[in-house]
Amino acid sequence: MAKAVAIANGWRYENHADFSHVMNNARNASGNDQLWTLRAMANDLHGSYYQRKELLDAEAITASINQIETLLTFLTPLTE
Repeated sequence: MAKAVAIANGWRYENHADFSHVMNNARNASGNDQLWTLRAMANDLHGSYYQRKELLDAEAITASINQIETLLTFLTPLTE
């Protein structure tokens, strides 16, 4: 979704390092401060994907996934 927001707004998104830049731009464009917190959560969730199975906490990941729905709701209008 972040890449769709970047494309719709003419922002660069060439690699994962651009994710935070796009999310900061989205926050500035929307004025929604929750995007900073949700950006961090999405980034942590992405990082958890690469951890070994025994280091993952299913409850924490489930809670994060539930918050991603909110993030998608905030980003959707920025793709139009």
